[in-house]
Amino acid sequence: MFSILFSRYKDLIVSYIYGLLRDIGSAEDVAQEVFLNIFRKADSYRYPMKFSSWLYRIARNLALNEIKRKKRRFLLSLSLSRITARRTAYQEERTGDSCYNDSAGAKERGERILDALHTLPIKYRNVVILRIYHARSYEEIGEIEGCSASAARLRMHYALRRLKKILLSLIHISEPTRPLYIS
Repeated sequence: MFSILFSRYKDLIVSYIYGLLRDIGSAEDVAQEVFLNIFRKADSYRYPMKFSSWLYRIARNLALNEIKRKKRRFLLSLSLSRITARRTAYQEERTGDSCYNDSAGAKERGERILDALHTLPIKYRNVVILRIYHARSYEEIGEIEGCSASAARLRMHYALRRLKKILLSLIHISEPTRPLYIS
């Protein structure tokens, strides 16, 4: 039974944890811990909750523990040189020194989005990862995060607003102002 669960959920859990940690080695290690915990704590599973929600919650908690461990070891921050390099690359793309529509440009844009995502607080980052990359419903996200579905929706809204501001600041574009409506 355990081997069936492992083969069915391993890739999903590694992918989810990788989205939180951005380190494949750590993601695989934490995923192993997840499955060990499932094996050890199978009796703590409560039936009305979906098994996958319970599994993701365990993965989330262990990933958060890993993040805390890493924060104790060193300060996580975006270095100024990385931001400057990205801005320079973007300016080169805008001036035509490199092709913006090629696959390298698409990869770089994807990396920018992931880097911006990782500047968000974990509770917002987690909602985005679960909703966009793992296609979970807000109800499931609420179960995993220990909040209501409406709170999960609000976290998603906040996260997307923050991501937009971060990405616009990286490319030096100010957010358009809303027009005034006079009634």
